Amino acid sequence: MRFRVQALPDWDEDELIRRAEINPFAVVALAQLAAHRRVGDPERKVRKGEIIAVL
Repeated sequence: MRFRVQALPDWDEDELIRRAEINPFAVVALAQLAAHRRVGDPERKVRKGEIIAVL
């Protein structure tokens, strides 16, 4: 089997936000992108919670 691979930072965050209402994977991808931006930041968990609350 072969799977297409794409680096997460290359994804368009605005597009993920638009898709988050209907695509749970987009919510997970947004949470991961936020986590990468905030490594070591205590607000990291807060932001993840906000993104997941979209569901």
